[in-house]
Amino acid sequence: MQGADWAGLPILTSGTETDPNDTLATATPIPLNSRTLGTLTGASPDFFQITLTQPARLTVRVHAVGFHTRLSLLDQSGRLLIQSAGQSLANPDDLIVQHLAATAAGTTYYLEVEGTGDGAGAYNLTTQFVPSACPTSSARRWMRGAFYTFCAYPPLAASASRSLAGSPGALSENEHGSPKDTINY
Repeated sequence: MQGADWAGLPILTSGTETDPNDTLATATPIPLNSRTLGTLTGASPDFFQITLTQPARLTVRVHAVGFHTRLSLLDQSGRLLIQSAGQSLANPDDLIVQHLAATAAGTTYYLEVEGTGDGAGAYNLTTQFVPSACPTSSARRWMRGAFYTFCAYPPLAASASRSLAGSPGALSENEHGSPKDTINY
């Protein structure tokens, strides 16, 4: 018997980082829905490469025991889109939830995991992707010498924070799960 409650259950591919992966050029490619075991040693970060062939909502988490980490999402040029250094004092796991643009030919993004302070040890990096389009309408604008597509969202409450990632491809969500702003390709 097939139940509807299994429909949204993603299957995660298990993997391990491949050393060296401390630069964008040596980033470990990982599947779109995966749980990857990594180890941070010293001050060098770990980089992972993901490639999207359709727009998607990315959820990525880093869980480390005994030390704090910082997770960054970078575009194909290595520019920072968004960063997380823990969800709260009570929950230090890094969490990023983003809507990302993609082309059928493939759009590459990078994830960077680094220890904060003297942080070193093992961690789990979990990625989950749900194909999605821009949640509502969009408009093209000329900015920084290129055209960008902005997704339009209903206005947020005055108390909600808003931020523009400053680089193509990112949509942030506030602490209530509502969209902030986005720039897509």
